[in-house]
Amino acid sequence: MCGLAGLFALRGAALPEGARDAVSAGLAALAHRGPDDCRIHESAVAMLGHRRLAILDLAGGLQPFESRVDASVIAYNGELYGFDDVRTRLAAQSPMATRSDTEVMLRQLIARGDAGLDELNGMYAFAFVDVAKRELVLAIDPVGIKPLYYAVREHWVAFASELGSLAVLLRQLGEMTVLSAAGIANFFARGWIDAPRCMLDGVTKLRAGEVVRVRPDGTVRSRVRPLPEAEPDVATLEDLAVPARARDVLTRAVHDQLIADVPVGLFLSGGLDSSLLLALAAGQQPDLRTFSVGFRELESDAHLYDETERSRRMAAHFRTDHHELQLTGEGVMARLDEIVPAVDEPLADPAAIPLYFLSEFAARHVKAALTGDGGDELFGGYQHHRVRQIKGALHGMPGFLRAPAVGSALLAARAASLIGGPAARIGAGLRLIAERRISPALFDSGAAARALGPVQLAEEPDLAWDDSDAVFLADMTGPLAGGMLQKTDRITMRHGIEARVPLLDDRVVRFARGLPWRWKVRNGTTKILLRELLAELVPAEIARAPKRGFRVPLGSWFRGPLNTWISDRLGARSALAATPLGALARELLRDHAQGSADHGQRLWALAILEWWLRLADGRIAR
Repeated sequence: MCGLAGLFALRGAALPEGARDAVSAGLAALAHRGPDDCRIHESAVAMLGHRRLAILDLAGGLQPFESRVDASVIAYNGELYGFDDVRTRLAAQSPMATRSDTEVMLRQLIARGDAGLDELNGMYAFAFVDVAKRELVLAIDPVGIKPLYYAVREHWVAFASELGSLAVLLRQLGEMTVLSAAGIANFFARGWIDAPRCMLDGVTKLRAGEVVRVRPDGTVRSRVRPLPEAEPDVATLEDLAVPARARDVLTRAVHDQLIADVPVGLFLSGGLDSSLLLALAAGQQPDLRTFSVGFRELESDAHLYDETERSRRMAAHFRTDHHELQLTGEGVMARLDEIVPAVDEPLADPAAIPLYFLSEFAARHVKAALTGDGGDELFGGYQHHRVRQIKGALHGMPGFLRAPAVGSALLAARAASLIGGPAARIGAGLRLIAERRISPALFDSGAAARALGPVQLAEEPDLAWDDSDAVFLADMTGPLAGGMLQKTDRITMRHGIEARVPLLDDRVVRFARGLPWRWKVRNGTTKILLRELLAELVPAEIARAPKRGFRVPLGSWFRGPLNTWISDRLGARSALAATPLGALARELLRDHAQGSADHGQRLWALAILEWWLRLADGRIAR
């Protein structure tokens, strides 16, 4: 896992004056992503910089990596899994110089072009420069696990792994940081910013699976590679064969993602997904190190937020080398000013807070860690999956019976979990702001009115109850790619930890996409297949545990130890004070402090926006 930043010249022009200093500044802003090495490749058409977090082939995988057969060079961030067949084919054409997946990626692009990406399984973002053809290719993986941003100007293109790094690079070239009205509107509607939008005006975020090709004349062409197709025979498997196939697919994914030349651990929440990963990984890696985080001082509410007791039981069951961190409100307060910029782009999910401390804690012991991201999206873990299953079960009822039955069933389903998943909770948390107080007055020259037009509030997709593939695509391309993977990448990489996501391995995605709905949700129970697999491997109470999610006690913290921090960020001297949101912030602070409402989510979102307004000196694009 690494970070990259660079410049590419257009229309026969030379690179801009100060290009090397600008790329160096962008790389300095990415030091956390690559503490092990930093190099720049310079040619007539490109300045390509790379910071390395060495995971595989520690001596041979230095970047930017130059081709030995033509004038091509790549800066690459990510990991490929199970690439032995591709490597063998490429080595038969000419010998490989290293064991690194970087060389495999470069050679595959030279041999097959970006069509060759379809033969590779992994998480990645890269900049590939064909010096002879004067072409630049930027691309990220189909799930959107790894990030990449770019900005096109008249005579050059700039790009970087993180928005903050690109902003530094652009400022070094004399550009001011200006916020995007559309990005702000998108943030308040969704709780994250959907690609290709981002928080900066004039900057584009690559969409999941996007390949951007920049030609010498400045033409920019883009295509989006789709998610892996469903494995064709999964839907026709006999029921008795489904768990065995699932276990085989998941075991191979976990095996391949444990391969590294550095220690690999596992983030253990105590929930279903990370527990299953532990059960599959423990037999493959002796003395596996596991890491959990919990919250002290919660007393009666501890059961809502803290799953460390379950984590301890799982770790003891599999005899892992377990490490546990307990957070306090005071400890969090002392570090919040580090956490907000670490997220890189506005994200309203407060789970970034415990993940920040957990990643820092784990970095003392490992350089890579498995996480359970993607389990809910792939295997039916959210409330709206239960709702759709209930609708399907009642579909054949006569109309006069169906309406009251549906109402009662949906009410019961929603009562079981306040709101479906983190995306829905975030959307609900921000709706008050989006509906009541975002107005053109916040922006210059009515930009908000234009920006807010196409943006919808976060709602469950209006999809047919029986269109399981449409539900799958909505889950994968919405909150997962837009918010959750961004959080995992930025926060873990802030501490030099490579987060690996076996449940989003291409082979697992193909299997889950073809899985019949009855193996995801049945009789109101979510993740049927994963629960059945886990029940064979762990104590029954873990397999039957209800979904809880990674919740953070913002409400109590903002009334207690974090009250001073949030009041300072949103008070009279904040960057929001002179905007219409300033009055809203003060109102929410007052109501929250009095206990008449829990505005923790909204206050956190406003604090994140306030940081960005300060960064840009209040400049928002007209």
